[in-house]
Amino acid sequence: MRAEPDMVTMTDAQVRIIDRMDEELGYPFRDIASDTRVPEPEVRRVIRRFHDAGWAEFGTLYNQDEAKVAGRGYWLNGRGSDLKYAVRRHVGWAVLWPLASTLNAGGCE
Repeated sequence: MRAEPDMVTMTDAQVRIIDRMDEELGYPFRDIASDTRVPEPEVRRVIRRFHDAGWAEFGTLYNQDEAKVAGRGYWLNGRGSDLKYAVRRHVGWAVLWPLASTLNAGGCE
């Protein structure tokens, strides 16, 4: 079953945060806050709500370059990934493109 977002209940911050989250890598709240221009306390709340809703996983993060534990954090699971791409389809790149341009200009891929 494919996820379909309820755009009436998703805030701009939620859309920006889920678009920034990854299916394979967890990022610190402060990095997501900086990249999305959403205050860090709100990023924490939103990502924890994504986890409570079953869209994100929480666990140990590894730094593959240094082959060591990097801490603990959240990443999107399959349901979250489906939701992320459903949001992209419904919101469209017209909304997300300025954010993507900002991220890419800063060296983020």
